[in-house]
Amino acid sequence: MKKISLLALGTAIIFASCTKKQGDNQKLDPDKNTTVTEYMSTKPGSWWLFKNVENNTTKETTRTPTGNKATIDGFEYDLYHSVDSSTMYVTNEYFAKNEDFYLTLIDLDGSQNDYVKAIVYKDNGKIGDKWTSTHQMTYSGMNFDIEITSTITGINETRTLNGKSYDSVFVTSSSLRAKSAIIPWTNCGSVEMWFRKGIGILKTDFDISILSVYNRQTQVELLDYYIQK
Repeated sequence: MKKISLLALGTAIIFASCTKKQGDNQKLDPDKNTTVTEYMSTKPGSWWLFKNVENNTTKETTRTPTGNKATIDGFEYDLYHSVDSSTMYVTNEYFAKNEDFYLTLIDLDGSQNDYVKAIVYKDNGKIGDKWTSTHQMTYSGMNFDIEITSTITGINETRTLNGKSYDSVFVTSSSLRAKSAIIPWTNCGSVEMWFRKGIGILKTDFDISILSVYNRQTQVELLDYYIQK
């Protein structure tokens, strides 16, 4: 049984976007999608355990690579599974590299029909590098144009997370704005993400309020991981 995970929904809200201005995620060439193996292991047997904290409620999810590929809208992705430890629901997750950009494919509403190509990280980036992700989403019967501007704010840093020290950490900060047919562009929150090449996503910390319709304050942090040799 499949159900959209909190991590997937949160990442979708944060990184998916759409406006009349075309974001960098809308300009990608599907023929340039490749594996994320340098960024995050694609070998079965690898796993990443995350702590998800929302409104003082904590749960755990585990991400595992399937070793398989999936093609969505002409783009090929490495396929992963995310399992909610409390419910055992399984969610498909998709990752790919496209030139310098690392992407994740997000199922906004759990229908597996409305996927968004979201840029989450830039290879060989420098402090101050920016990119945008744009998309149109429907939530509670309302259509929203959403625009995300992401900036690299940390390179090769040492960060401590849940008692463990990680070196070579890259940090991105993103700002979100949205509008509807009757509400003009409005600032809707922010997100910070930590990445470690060879491990993957270490942390996602977001505080989002989309036009008083969708609200989410959540921290997703890596607890432990194993990389299959």
